[in-house]
Amino acid sequence: MVVWIAVAVAAGDAIGHGRAGLAIPAVVTGVLALAGVLLARDRRAVAVVAALVAIAAATAASAGWRAGSKPLLPRLAERAAVVSVCGIVSEPGRNSVVASARTVELDHKRWHVDEDLRVSGEGAKSLRPGERFCAIGTMHAARPGRADPPLLHADRLEKKGIASPLRFAAGSVRRAYSDAAARALPRRQAGLLLGMTDGDTAMLDPSTVDDFRATGLAHIVAVSGYNVAVFLTIVMLFARTLVSRGRWLRVAIAVPSLVFFAFLTGLQPSVLRASVSAGVALAVGADGRTTDALRAASLAFAVLVLLSPDMLFQWGFQLSFGATLGILLWSGPAAERIARLFRDPSSRMATVVSGGFGTTIAAQLSVAPILAWHFGRIPGVGAAANLVAIPISGTIMLGGLATLSAASVLKFLDWTPATMRVPLDAILGAAHTFARLPGATLSMAVLAGCAVTAALAAAIARSRRARAIGLCVAVVCAAAGGGRALASGGAGCPGAEIRAMDVGMGTSVLVRDGAHAVLLDGGPPGAGILQQLRAAGVRRVDIAVASHPHRDHVEGFVDVLGHMPVGRVVGPVIMGWGMGDKLLAAARKARVPVQTAAAGDHFDAGGVHLDVLAPDPGPPPEVEAPDRVNGYSLLIRATVGGVSVIAPGDLQSEDEQQLLDRDLRAPILIAPHHGSANIDPEFVDAVKPRVVLVTVGAQNPYGLPKAKALTLFSRYGPVLRTDTQGAVTVCLEHGRAQVFTQKRETMRQDTPTKRSNAPEVFG
Repeated sequence: MVVWIAVAVAAGDAIGHGRAGLAIPAVVTGVLALAGVLLARDRRAVAVVAALVAIAAATAASAGWRAGSKPLLPRLAERAAVVSVCGIVSEPGRNSVVASARTVELDHKRWHVDEDLRVSGEGAKSLRPGERFCAIGTMHAARPGRADPPLLHADRLEKKGIASPLRFAAGSVRRAYSDAAARALPRRQAGLLLGMTDGDTAMLDPSTVDDFRATGLAHIVAVSGYNVAVFLTIVMLFARTLVSRGRWLRVAIAVPSLVFFAFLTGLQPSVLRASVSAGVALAVGADGRTTDALRAASLAFAVLVLLSPDMLFQWGFQLSFGATLGILLWSGPAAERIARLFRDPSSRMATVVSGGFGTTIAAQLSVAPILAWHFGRIPGVGAAANLVAIPISGTIMLGGLATLSAASVLKFLDWTPATMRVPLDAILGAAHTFARLPGATLSMAVLAGCAVTAALAAAIARSRRARAIGLCVAVVCAAAGGGRALASGGAGCPGAEIRAMDVGMGTSVLVRDGAHAVLLDGGPPGAGILQQLRAAGVRRVDIAVASHPHRDHVEGFVDVLGHMPVGRVVGPVIMGWGMGDKLLAAARKARVPVQTAAAGDHFDAGGVHLDVLAPDPGPPPEVEAPDRVNGYSLLIRATVGGVSVIAPGDLQSEDEQQLLDRDLRAPILIAPHHGSANIDPEFVDAVKPRVVLVTVGAQNPYGLPKAKALTLFSRYGPVLRTDTQGAVTVCLEHGRAQVFTQKRETMRQDTPTKRSNAPEVFG
């Protein structure tokens, strides 16, 4: 019954949010529920099914109401309004803190809200999590390329006491842990230790995060149910020492400890899931009854989704429950299969090894479709790094909690976290080594992920019926993928390709011909561009083109330059402005030549040809002008395999109007400025695209892409967006073009290409 309640809650939430990817199964669930009411033979069955339908309807109504309400703070940020805000600090930061606004006042009007914002200005850094404050200042939109909440730059700020003692205490412990780790260990090792103990990953650099994602070790630094289990074991041992009898007294000690640990780790979805599940099991067990893990997890799922409907669409929440479901369903059969490889399947060694590997395989197996949906790839050979990491991860967590606590309380024990240096180095070394092996990650589409999951489930299933169902699902998914599953979002184009990478709120376009690759913009930092390039089979970038020095276009190059051979960097004459200084510094460090470009310049990398169409040659202004950065964007026409793509950077309508006398024709257009409404229709008509690719993040404070731009683009052909469809790839082979999207395989076979600079490909 609890499981079906969880399904009903998920169905209602999906319908209420109008998410097509989950609305279809939700509608099917509703139809089946209604059919159950009509076909049920007794009143009890009717009542149960009717209750499920009612739960789904109520959840849909609640989710729809929340999704339909428009946040207030982003609208005030667009106006740069001067407001008075009172709220509670939730997270610390370097230059600003993240808070939850509760009241907003403007022009003698007051609104009660519950929205996130960042707070900067004098006194903001001294705010601690859990503290209440009131501030007067100016609202600003989030920085370009970031999914941050709006910023309140406070001119006057006043602390109002502690609103959440629990959050304040957890924040204080978290800060003490961070200081203790930084004093005893180098930054990388300190960041890993904090990530494995309290989920604080602020010290981890992007390259380390990429290595962990590539090898499937991301769960090591994402505090999960394993960490909760270890913590709860320690608490229960302590509770039994204090209270020899009385189950309810032990529960009274354990449950508040779980709540504190959830706050300590930043209320991560995986911790919330495990904490609620463990709390349910403790409460039920206190009465002497037993509850199975599936029911506890289902109840935790239903509670969390009802309290926060948006959580259902967070990839961390999906991965946490997906891995949990896989472990509950498949870890046992997988362990049995592995144990049979030993001479004595019942030996202690066989039990330990099969149990560990069975759990890992079951977890990875279940989340493959989710990873394919969100990231277009799953761990491959690199997952072998878990052989090194898993056996010592428990030691690091226990040792980390003990040494960080000791170093935080007693200054003469500052050195104790350094005792974790060797196992931390072992995990970092394994991640770095295995992430660079051929096939470390496998690029995969959603249907391919479903096929892999179903096939492996069939292989380890205990019953013939389960094996038959798994094989049928695998065959159907593979057939629906058209045999091209790996082309979607990964290395699958046998010939040339043009790929709009999924880098969130930013732009990065890969143009490749065999071993020769050109990267048009590098996206924002932390978007995993390096891992995506490796997954696509790129081992060297011949030319890195920076259209203009905004962080959502160039900062991702820093990671590429630091970890992959690059032939040269090309950019506009203002490349040193703004965030461009980081790119130039990275190029100098990597000893990569930098070249400025203007209209009339041409570059070649194997079969890739680049024409620079704008801006006109000339020196930059004597004084740096931040408001003119977009106007200096390089307008590039890249041609490969007989197909051209126009990449205009962030050019705006006034800049586009000056270019209408030039030959702009190309069958593919990268939407200017992420689909901004500031666009000249005549410019688009001059390009005459057959397909428009919009590079944009799912969360951005500007509401991009704008409806005006999408309507304009749709007049010329399909409009594909990286926020909803992931990476978009155009495969070019034997004079034909096919378009693949990462999150949905809306693939299309098109007319033969003409081998010319501006062929008619998609007509």
